[in-house]
Amino acid sequence: MKSERCRPVSGLGRKTAGGGEARGFLDIGSSKVCCLILLGDRVLGFGLHRSRGIKAGVIVDLDDAEQVVRAAVDEAERMAAVTLAGIHVGVACGRLGSATFKGHVELDDGLVHRRHLLSLDRGARTFAERGGRLLVAMNRIGYGLDGTVGIRDPRGMTGRRLTGSYHAVTVDETPLRNLLLLVERCHLAVDGFTPVPLASALAATSEDERRQGVVCLDIGGGATTIAAFRHGHFVFADVVPMGGKHITLDIARSLRTPLAEAERIKTLYATLAGAASDQNEVIAFPLAGEAEPAIHHTTRAALGPIVRQRIDGLLQLVRERLDRSGLPGCANDPIVVTGGTSQLLGLGGYVAAVLRRSVRVGVPRPISGMPQRGTGASFAAVAGLALAAASSEYRLAVEHEPAPLPRSYLGRVGRWLRDSF
Repeated sequence: MKSERCRPVSGLGRKTAGGGEARGFLDIGSSKVCCLILLGDRVLGFGLHRSRGIKAGVIVDLDDAEQVVRAAVDEAERMAAVTLAGIHVGVACGRLGSATFKGHVELDDGLVHRRHLLSLDRGARTFAERGGRLLVAMNRIGYGLDGTVGIRDPRGMTGRRLTGSYHAVTVDETPLRNLLLLVERCHLAVDGFTPVPLASALAATSEDERRQGVVCLDIGGGATTIAAFRHGHFVFADVVPMGGKHITLDIARSLRTPLAEAERIKTLYATLAGAASDQNEVIAFPLAGEAEPAIHHTTRAALGPIVRQRIDGLLQLVRERLDRSGLPGCANDPIVVTGGTSQLLGLGGYVAAVLRRSVRVGVPRPISGMPQRGTGASFAAVAGLALAAASSEYRLAVEHEPAPLPRSYLGRVGRWLRDSF
C-alpha cells in the first residue's frame, strides 16, 4: 500500500521554523538511494536506503524503486521536520552522452548585445537536442569575437561575428521520462537535473584541479561515471555500466559462494596491493547451494587476480571512452577516483600504474550537520548535487513564449523538459 505524503503547492522545499527554505537532493544509484535536505550550507535531513529496482542507474522495477525512494525521502524529511515540494535529481541513465560544439551569430550593428547571447544559447540548445535526445545540462565554455577566443563576457564589445563554445549532456528520452515518473509517484516535483558525473566531480575535486585539467572517476556499485574538466570548464561526461557489484559477482562465481558472502569477502579481504603475507591469510566461506553447510577456504593471494581482472576491464573501458572524447591532452590529465569502490585497498596506486598518470582517491568536502554514515567517498554524488544546483553555470536558461500547462502527466513532463533549459 502506498503512503500518502502531504505536499506544498510550489517551491524548492518548505519554509523552516527559522524562515529559510529547505532544498532537497536525490541520488538514485544501483546500490543505494540517498536523499539530502539542506538549509543554506547546513544539513537538515539525510535518508539512506539500499536500492531495489535500479540497475546501472536505469529503472527496471518501478514499484520497487518507488518504495525505496519514498523511504529515503521520508527518512530525510522526518529528520529535517519539513515536507519537500520538489527535489533536485541526479541523472546517470539513458545512454548519457556528452558533446562540445560551437555556434556563431552575425552582429548586425557591430555591437554585442544580450540578444546575441540569448540567440547563441537557443541555437546551442536546439543543436544539442537533435536526434530526439533530451538535454539535462549545458554549460558555456567561452566566447570568441572575430577570431579572438577566451572572452568571458563580450557584451558591449565591437565586432562582426560572435562565436559561442558549449558543452552539453543529453540522454535518451524513455529512461529520463521513467525517472520523472518515479519522482512524481513519490509526490514530488523535479526542480532540476544534474548529471551524476558532474555532481561527483564537483564534490571530489578542487577548483584548482578543475582549472588545471582533471578527470574524475566515480566507481559506484553498478556503474562508473567519468567527468573531465579543462581550464575550469566541464567538457566531458560518460557512464560505464560496470562497478563494485561486478567484483562481487566475480567473487561469487569464482568461489561458488552466495552473493552476501562474496560481498563480505570483497569488503574485508579484496586488495590491489599484493603482499607476501597474502598467501598465508586464509579466508573461510560456505559454498552456495550445499545441503549440508560446510566451510571452504581460499587465500587473500588467490582473491587478488579475481579483483584485478575486473578492474583491468573497467579501466580499459574508461581509457576507450576518454580516447573517443576527442579532447586534446585528456589522456595525460591527473585522475581523482571516488565512489564506494574507490575504498578498495591499493586502488589508487593500481589505477595510476595501469593508466600511467597521477591518481588520488578523493572524498567530498565535509558538510555541516551531515551524519557520520553519510560521509566518505560513497556519497560524492549526493554531496555534489547541492554544489551543482547552487551554480548557474550548468543550466543555461533559454527565453521562450509562455504556453498553457498540458493537462496529462506525460504532457507536463514534456513541457518541463522543454522549458527547463
